[in-house]
Amino acid sequence: MDSSTVLYLINAIYFKGEWARPFQENATSDGEFVKPDGSMIQVPMMSQSGEFEYKAGEGYQAVRIPYGKGNIRMVIYLPTAESPDLDKMMSVLLSNPDQLTKGFHFEDGELRMPRFKSEYSISLNDALKVLGMEAAFDSERANFGNMAPIPPNLYISNVQHKTFIEVNERGTEAAAVTSVEMKEESAAQRFTMDVNRPFFFTIEDGSTGTMLFMGCIENPGQE
Repeated sequence: MDSSTVLYLINAIYFKGEWARPFQENATSDGEFVKPDGSMIQVPMMSQSGEFEYKAGEGYQAVRIPYGKGNIRMVIYLPTAESPDLDKMMSVLLSNPDQLTKGFHFEDGELRMPRFKSEYSISLNDALKVLGMEAAFDSERANFGNMAPIPPNLYISNVQHKTFIEVNERGTEAAAVTSVEMKEESAAQRFTMDVNRPFFFTIEDGSTGTMLFMGCIENPGQE
């Protein structure tokens, strides 16, 4: 922070949940994970058998893994081995967002998935300008007179978004923070699902349908 920074606006969400049915650590073993470029890495793969909410969609499998009493759950969307293109699967899902929440049914199966940790950071300045907020970033045109007297004039210098997620046998810890920096002028069939290639995940509130977190994991061996 330099001397012209006068304000940070922080928006944060934090989640820490234990699986309703934890993965047994002695069932975790190293396995191969295929990265987008086709190369393979060895990563710790957790394993669990039992009943899950599951569905097989067009070119993908999906499974819900509940936390605690079951209202909050992680959902893994995995492209099929025959068509492992993550971008193609995302196009199918986003063409009809109802696929993110509908069509699941309870089914016995075997789930194998990587233990992973990931961090991500991006500046949202350009995206917000494209959405029509150019003036807020302009030291001469910005008008935040309801927040502070003018002069000096306040303007947004940076909007930074950071996320973190760690998934292991016990459960998940995740956080997302968006900060706005302001300156003076001068954020029933048995299935097998082997999550050994890039996948998409969400953490959702089943009681409201709210998506709390979402992201793609292409390399679980890289933080």
